[in-house]
Amino acid sequence: MLLATTLVATKHTGLKIRTLKAIQFLAGLFAILFTFALINEFVTKPAAGKHRPFVIKLEKEGLLIGDELYGQGNKPKRTRFLEELFAENANHPLIQSVHPLVRRHWEVHTGFSFPSGHSQNAFLFAMILGYLIGELVSNGKRWIWVPFVWAGAICLSRVALGVHSPLDITIGALTGALIGGLILKLGLLNRLIQEEKTQE
Repeated sequence: MLLATTLVATKHTGLKIRTLKAIQFLAGLFAILFTFALINEFVTKPAAGKHRPFVIKLEKEGLLIGDELYGQGNKPKRTRFLEELFAENANHPLIQSVHPLVRRHWEVHTGFSFPSGHSQNAFLFAMILGYLIGELVSNGKRWIWVPFVWAGAICLSRVALGVHSPLDITIGALTGALIGGLILKLGLLNRLIQEEKTQE
């Protein structure tokens, strides 16, 4: 986000204009990412109601019932539920095979699985950053693929950690790219990167 903000700011001349554009861009970007993250977390995911892969794995091992976990109500209660489960079954082969940091990740990420919010926001941001690199960096069109490699790595990490399935990240990435494409198509970034000069 700082890289994207810097690209927008350096397009302009004068400290005041640069500062204003940087603030406008950063605030707008944060608002967009935060809004879609909230919609995904509190509307889309609960509507789909898909259990996370690690929950399904624990269920297959007979360590829990997925509906019982999600029936705990809110995330803090689900976190406590998993903490107690892992403590009580510390000697189970599956629990022992999972790195403590990954188990901690599972304890925190107890929401529903579909689609992946990380993947959605990663590709939404990659669309915006790729556009800025292409437009504002000298020979930038040669480097617009870099944000998408970063976004793809985030998607794959979600599968590797067991918190999302390939379908989760695919749909998340596609929706993020579509939202980002719509933002670009509507020209919402044009006003921020249109060069303005000051008398300083």
